[in-house]
Amino acid sequence: MSYKRLVLYNILADLYPGVPIACGTTYQSIILYNTPLPLVPEQTIIDAYPSYTQAYNLSILRRERQLRLAPTDFYGLSDYPFPDAETKQAWMTYRQALRTITDTYPNPETDADDNLIGVVWPGVPPRPLRKPNDGSKL
Repeated sequence: MSYKRLVLYNILADLYPGVPIACGTTYQSIILYNTPLPLVPEQTIIDAYPSYTQAYNLSILRRERQLRLAPTDFYGLSDYPFPDAETKQAWMTYRQALRTITDTYPNPETDADDNLIGVVWPGVPPRPLRKPNDGSKL
């Protein structure tokens, strides 16, 4: 489903809860099934579009953040054996920057292919080599 179609569909779903809907990307493509309700004026949808677009773009930013954050979760464990305090701090700073990326970019923009535009992601610290905690070599 294209981005514009998804946004239009979500607007309609909120305006007509429980009503089966079909739509393309234009006002003229909207079909409401099995309802006597009239179609809202086109301006109502146009007015709602920016907030739904922002919500959609934020969901893309959150999804990308989660894809970057999840593989590093074990670095956030209090007992992860970092080789030194500097490496630990680098990873804590990186993970905090990912968690607050939606504060840094509260109104992200995307292109037609749902790629984020202008978001600068924090640099990934070097992967720490775990220090052995049992005297054995890694």
